[in-house]
Amino acid sequence: MKKILMVVGSMRNGSFNQQVAKHIAKLLKNKAEVAFLDYKDLPFMNQDIEYPTPEAVKHVRSEVDSADGLWIVSPEYNHSIPAVLKNFLDWISRPNEANNPKAGKASADKKVTFSGIGGSNETAGCRNDLFNLCKFIGMNIVGDRGTGLQFNRETFATGKVTFSEEDNAKLLAQVDAFLAYL
Repeated sequence: MKKILMVVGSMRNGSFNQQVAKHIAKLLKNKAEVAFLDYKDLPFMNQDIEYPTPEAVKHVRSEVDSADGLWIVSPEYNHSIPAVLKNFLDWISRPNEANNPKAGKASADKKVTFSGIGGSNETAGCRNDLFNLCKFIGMNIVGDRGTGLQFNRETFATGKVTFSEEDNAKLLAQVDAFLAYL
């Protein structure tokens, strides 16, 4: 069974995108092993602390290395990638050894797909920037710019994401495409 590592671009407990990631994990049940990446302890990318590699970075890279694919589920901040997610991608794109640019990068050839829930543009700005960045750092992108979902009116009032039949159909198609690629 393939292992999919869910990377949520929001650190807020119970965030809407965390709820989407958990819903996707349910759709993947009995089809893949799913784990959620905890990367809240990553320091900001800074070459002054890059080597020796901080323990939090080693842990995150190890989790990424052990996964067959990453599924990034993210909100859109100012029409782009949230800073915490960009920081994560920066760290996994760096070489594992000082002065050796060929010393394995966790991002290299890693399979990835994207989803997100937001307003009327369905996180298109974030997913587009993720596509460009992940392509640049050598990841294999599945499903082009992924799947965007739009909040319904009750989401903000209740704090709970609900999924329409159309939402589920889009996510199930993404599940099938990602598993086939893996």
